[in-house]
Amino acid sequence: MSALLFSNLWQLLLQGDCGYCRLIAAAETLPDRLRAIRLRAIQESFVGSPSPNWAWGLFIITISAVIIVTIAWYFGRTKPKAAKVEDNNPEKLFDEMLGVIHLSESDKRLLRQMASQGRLRHPAMCLLSPGMLEWTRQLWVQEKGSSYVTEAKTAQIREISVKLYGHHGGN
Repeated sequence: MSALLFSNLWQLLLQGDCGYCRLIAAAETLPDRLRAIRLRAIQESFVGSPSPNWAWGLFIITISAVIIVTIAWYFGRTKPKAAKVEDNNPEKLFDEMLGVIHLSESDKRLLRQMASQGRLRHPAMCLLSPGMLEWTRQLWVQEKGSSYVTEAKTAQIREISVKLYGHHGGN
């Protein structure tokens, strides 16, 4: 680069007429010429033959993209499973509620039998209040008949109501 400038200055001196004036003019434009030469060198480095390091850069970008896509796929795949676990399952809710309340196994068995044979869409609703428990018992009597739902079962349901709520909801 400096050899090119030196040769340009040398040519100006050899031309003769007012070489000194041209030398001063060339010296004044020297920073602009240096800037132009540097810009040309930078442009040629981009347009010219690529360096051998471009392959490593492409490799690193490709590997990074594969890792990001894999992570996104993994987390995108696991979210629907978490949402699927929280689906609406009335029987499971009823079983969980029976697990929480402190009743004997025979009482829990009777409540399960009453809710399933009473054809409740949401069996847990029979545990909401004493009135709902009595209403479920009446549905059970309608479905199975009074001969199936004996006075002993009715008395046991009223005892369950008293254990859970302090009183029974029936007459």
